[in-house]
Amino acid sequence: MAQTVAPVVTGENPHLKIIRHLQSMGVRTANTSDVCESDPNIRGYWQRNGARFVVCFDNLEGDTEALFRTIRHEAIHVAQTCNAGPLWPQYASLNVQRAYDEGALLEAYPPHQHVTEAEARVMANELDAHEILDLIKEHCNH
Repeated sequence: MAQTVAPVVTGENPHLKIIRHLQSMGVRTANTSDVCESDPNIRGYWQRNGARFVVCFDNLEGDTEALFRTIRHEAIHVAQTCNAGPLWPQYASLNVQRAYDEGALLEAYPPHQHVTEAEARVMANELDAHEILDLIKEHCNH
């Protein structure tokens, strides 16, 4: 049975605030899943259907910055879901190019996900946890 992500992050870390806020919205959180266990390259995912937010803790090998970046990245996907698409569609082309420049392999995703995946990758590097929590509150009305 999957454990919640909350025990992984301690103290007043703003990433924990994201997790707690998602939980208050009814999002189920976990730090492992069958998907994580089947592919060591998966760091996390947002499962829109079923409102499930997963961080593949074991696949991050104790890399705290990768853990936090994954939380930010997947949290942006939550805000995108609430927004029914990219948060900044006017920057779609720029974000796709930047994601490629940063080494993202967008081809691993279906074409209809390239823009939102690129946006989440770029913004997870650009925005801090407080800013991302504000985006969730703004777009998800929570």
